[in-house]
Amino acid sequence: AELELWSAAARSFLQSFSSAPDSDLAPQALFRLGISLDRIGQREEACLTLNEVGLRYPGSGPAESAADEMSVLGCAS
Repeated sequence: AELELWSAAARSFLQSFSSAPDSDLAPQALFRLGISLDRIGQREEACLTLNEVGLRYPGSGPAESAADEMSVLGCAS
């Protein structure tokens, strides 16, 4: 059941980000997509997504959170 919730969350965050990648909410949506991907067992995709937060939105709060999460997940830098 938890896996289904995270899958739904991942789809929601992806849709939110994809529909407005330049919006104020986009960095947070992309960060949360990365978290969601990890929770459904897609760690490699999670790491790539979290890395993308820093590339697209350097210096943002979500970029800092993404960097922290990448350390926790053991993503290759």
